[in-house]
Amino acid sequence: MRLSSLYIKKCFYGVFVAITICFFLKMFMDKEYNSVEAFFIITYGGIVSINTANILHILVLSLPFLMQLYFFTDVMSGELDIATVYIFMRSGNKNKWFNWKSAHIFVYTIMYYSIQMVTVFCFACACGYTIEDTKNCALLILNVLLLWTTANYVYIFLANILALRIKTYLAFLVAWFFYSPVLILTSNNNSSLVTKLLPSSQSFIAWHDSPLIGHIIQPYDSVSIPGFSIPFSILYCIIISVVIYITGKGIFKKIEFLYAKEV
Repeated sequence: MRLSSLYIKKCFYGVFVAITICFFLKMFMDKEYNSVEAFFIITYGGIVSINTANILHILVLSLPFLMQLYFFTDVMSGELDIATVYIFMRSGNKNKWFNWKSAHIFVYTIMYYSIQMVTVFCFACACGYTIEDTKNCALLILNVLLLWTTANYVYIFLANILALRIKTYLAFLVAWFFYSPVLILTSNNNSSLVTKLLPSSQSFIAWHDSPLIGHIIQPYDSVSIPGFSIPFSILYCIIISVVIYITGKGIFKKIEFLYAKEV
């Protein structure tokens, strides 16, 4: 099953999202740390310093996910509305369709954020920022990409499953409701167990205890959480995604008769 050209096009809208974030958050760069690595931490690393946290800053950081929800909440429900006959023609098509769509959502997610990572890198280079260490820079960008992809796939996948049962805009609002607690906790207690367990918290590398970012966030009033590792976050999000997949498949089987009757 092929990827939709419409959603591939939407992935490239990530360029404009990334540029917006770069322009706004560039003001938080420390003048003594004008490196590409530092710029990635400032733009896509999350709240680096509790002293810079304000509602506008937090909303800007959540912009990539908010736009992802807007672009991709209807990946499943949109096609189900127009391809019901094909999907329910044979029993084998149902599971195959659901599996492919689940995979497509992940591909769109990693494409969407990969394009943003490339945009941020180009923006940083255009601003004259230099790479301190090529290997560490590559690892940092890769980890930022993996964290944003795995963490936000949880929510966009959840939104798509919900959109099979409720209106798309309601699925959007529910997913945003479950994402929003991290925005509140950001300006309060980032060391709490609750924060560590929120899927949305996993995407912010500045909150992680990692040697990749230790020297970069040192000049700031760091909000990193001791023992909060990147491998844990990625594995944790994968496990949640698997749970959503299993639950979603059960939901899909229950609603299939409704769609079949409409055919």
